[in-house]
Amino acid sequence: MKKFPILKVPDVVFREITSMMTPIEIYQKEIDDDMYFTYVSLEEMFSIYSSLSQLFSCPFHNWILRLDELKFKLFWEYTERILTLEFNRFTVRGGEMSNKSLAKLMDKIPENASFVIDSDISLDYSHAKALKFRSVEYEEARWLKLENLFSIRNSFISKFWKTNFDCSDVNKFLNYWSDCDKDMMEELTITLKEGTQIDEQELIKNLIVIYHNTDGYTRIFIIKLALSDFKMELWLQHQKYKILGICFVLTKEHPEVVTQTCYGYEDDGFLSVMFETTEDNKIKPITLEELDEEPSRIPRVPLEELFSIYSRLTRIFLCPSHGWELQLDQLELSEFREYTERILTSEIHEFTVRGGSITNELLAELMDKLPENVELEIYSDIPLDYSHAKALKFRSVDYLKAGWLKIEDLFSIRNMPRIKLRLTNFNCRDVNKFLLYWSDCDKDMMKFIEFGLKQGVETNKQEIFKNLTVISQHRPTYFYDIFYVKARNMENRKFVVGKLLISTTEIKLSACDPFNEDVSNEYSILELVHQKRDCEEKIRKMEKEFQGLGDAEKRKLRSELEELEAKLSALNHNYTI
Repeated sequence: MKKFPILKVPDVVFREITSMMTPIEIYQKEIDDDMYFTYVSLEEMFSIYSSLSQLFSCPFHNWILRLDELKFKLFWEYTERILTLEFNRFTVRGGEMSNKSLAKLMDKIPENASFVIDSDISLDYSHAKALKFRSVEYEEARWLKLENLFSIRNSFISKFWKTNFDCSDVNKFLNYWSDCDKDMMEELTITLKEGTQIDEQELIKNLIVIYHNTDGYTRIFIIKLALSDFKMELWLQHQKYKILGICFVLTKEHPEVVTQTCYGYEDDGFLSVMFETTEDNKIKPITLEELDEEPSRIPRVPLEELFSIYSRLTRIFLCPSHGWELQLDQLELSEFREYTERILTSEIHEFTVRGGSITNELLAELMDKLPENVELEIYSDIPLDYSHAKALKFRSVDYLKAGWLKIEDLFSIRNMPRIKLRLTNFNCRDVNKFLLYWSDCDKDMMKFIEFGLKQGVETNKQEIFKNLTVISQHRPTYFYDIFYVKARNMENRKFVVGKLLISTTEIKLSACDPFNEDVSNEYSILELVHQKRDCEEKIRKMEKEFQGLGDAEKRKLRSELEELEAKLSALNHNYTI
């Protein structure tokens, strides 16, 4: 019997145990700061168990019997007593168990317990319950046949350290596990037959395997399987993998599928699927090792095959954004229209046209057909005489060439998340008109707008902020000067603080909610500035109209003005008004 380390237990337990011993016994058993019970009777051992159980709340009880240190009769005496108690794991170590004894033990142990046998077991042993326990661990498992493993169901952990299994056996088990109609186990450990080398090809024969590594290729490989192997489709659907976006880039020569797997614009945030064309003009994924060799592309994919890929990706992956990009300068007009008509039958969040020049007729046709909840991006040239009622009605818009827009067109914007007008004919006076309209508008117009000024025009902040109250935060090392402005009309509006980033040729305006975004300090300062200027205006008006009369009212207003100035001085440390 293994010695019991008294001094390793907590003080309360130590006192409980040593109270049963004489001082001479305690002294005689203490060697090298460790104290052991070299012999404990059955009743004493279970009395200790009872005391420990009463003292401590413990979710796990494990009983270990040293078969090679116990007489046969004592082993069964302990076992019978243990079976009357609560326990989670039953372990037998050392020696050799006869078939009869092991069968008797398995008959008695409840199936909800974990069962560990580190003793030798005869090679001709067999038992119906051998793999039915919650968890099993057999040091000697050469008596198990592969077919025995097929009976495993809902096991937690199974470990077999010495077996007669080879790679072919493991492959058969994996194929059985793959096709099984019920869960077999959460974890399985198998050591192969002595002298057997692992053959990965043999292990995964007839299986689709995802290789996980730390270089970020796992997701690409999953997507490749989704595109090219129907056998994995149901499994992948069940896994509910998530990707942020799928974008199909449609060109004549080199269509491409791009998947976004993380936020931002880092290189590793966008993963593409690479294909090569076979002799029969079909596409197939190339090997994982070739992924870094060139940009990921799908060359010369027929329309039907491309939309088949789209259909499979959207079935398999949870994806909040589906984007389509058409290269106008690389497609025939008939192809452009054919792709567009087909795209409009699918789920779509972003629609992009890139390259070349788009005619008024084609762009009007496109805007008529696209739903307003789509994000529209046009990076093609647009004629200066173009106009359309829906041009600023989409969820978001991004026009590379926006010289055809007049500043008054922007007054129709309502509740748009994002507008980008990169090249415009706007000057600083136009920007001022827009800011004044935004300030007085009775509804939220947008969350973000960006526009570049007319070529050759540089920003004039005096002109831009005419008749507006702004505070500035200048960062010399920052590319933009930062300003804040508060809307005058705050009724029925949520985003009432404007954060302006102004460079020499570009203006960006973000509309912010002061109660849910990090602009509460700027909002408070702007509110005080507005109140201060209103108070100053009242004083000027009173002095002009009453010509010295109403001194009490003026004193009240001046006192209010001083209070506002004090609050402003206490609050404002970083801004110029």
